[in-house]
Amino acid sequence: MLANSNATANLAVKDLAKAKAFYEGTLGLKQVHDEGGELIVYKSGD
Repeated sequence: MLANSNATANLAVKDLAKAKAFYEGTLGLKQVHDEGGELIVYKSGD
């Protein structure tokens, strides 16, 4: 069921710069959108 669906997770963080460093540097996710430094969207998988 979920194998054929897109899933979205929203995570609130206290320090966006630290979160960005973690998701990009540690996990290797690619940023696909930035909403003025208040919201960052990442894509994972295919």
